[in-house]
Amino acid sequence: MRRPPGAASASRCWPTRGRARRPRASSPSTSDCPDGPDGFTVLRRIRADPALTGTRVVMVTAAAQSEDVRRGTAAGADGYLTKPFEPQELVDTIRRLAS
Repeated sequence: MRRPPGAASASRCWPTRGRARRPRASSPSTSDCPDGPDGFTVLRRIRADPALTGTRVVMVTAAAQSEDVRRGTAAGADGYLTKPFEPQELVDTIRRLAS
């Protein structure tokens, strides 16, 4: 499958092990990676990596069906926001998880 111009390669959609372990906030996105892993897969990888224990993950997605929310929760999402949402909802979710 040909990538659209400007789309990131799949290798850029999942942080390398060294970058993923840096103790800083991050917001990986799979939206620019049509041929890369989906958000559920990335979340499962984060949860499976012992070095990332305690990492908080909020899924922000258009997948709003009850099955999608169940999958996100089962995969270990700490928060699940469906689009469209109010910016304040994201702020409130992050504050709740940071406290």
